[in-house]
Amino acid sequence: MIVGVERPELNFDIEKVLLPHGLSGLFVVLDGFDGGGKTALVERVCARLERSGREVVRTRSPRREALEDSLYRAYPYEPGRHAVMDCRGLVAMIAGDRLQHAHEVVLPALERGAAVVSDSYVYSAVADNYSRGLRSETWFRELCRFLPRPDFGFILEADEETVRNPAGRHFQACLYAYRQVARASGLPLIRTEGLVEQQENRIANELGLGGAPACAGARRLP
Repeated sequence: MIVGVERPELNFDIEKVLLPHGLSGLFVVLDGFDGGGKTALVERVCARLERSGREVVRTRSPRREALEDSLYRAYPYEPGRHAVMDCRGLVAMIAGDRLQHAHEVVLPALERGAAVVSDSYVYSAVADNYSRGLRSETWFRELCRFLPRPDFGFILEADEETVRNPAGRHFQACLYAYRQVARASGLPLIRTEGLVEQQENRIANELGLGGAPACAGARRLP
């Protein structure tokens, strides 16, 4: 248990809800804290896939446009406004963007056989909901049934000094939440401290591209 964070274990396996895409492409997700090293690692994984001869579509979910919404920008950094905000409205807004993004970008790319590498995905929504105390949101789970399941998913874990705007106690709650998502869904946790080449090689090994020994717990999702 992380110091200062007392919450029950998460018993929601998002992998059992997401929709198997059944297409010829490859869907890879790197999720975790913003500002914690995902972007640099996504770039390297995309380059490794391109060198293997695959078409690569690099993306993120939610899209930048959704992140610019005033509600999304205010919620993490203006706790004084929480009383006049509906956090479920925020969750619904982001979920809607993810569904449209999957329809417009992810599924068409997978259908033509491309490798889609996403910087963030629905795992972060599950972690955010958990850290905010939203643990029985059946409507959210129902929406997730229409999102494609990644072939490979990884949760990246950074330290508080690395993460942009860690917000102290909020960071600790989110760190615990991401660990709970990884545990409940059988996803590997990869620390982003140290050499990025080592992290790249661990992921590349799971993708069948060669590299260092497999990271503990990583698997191709069913």
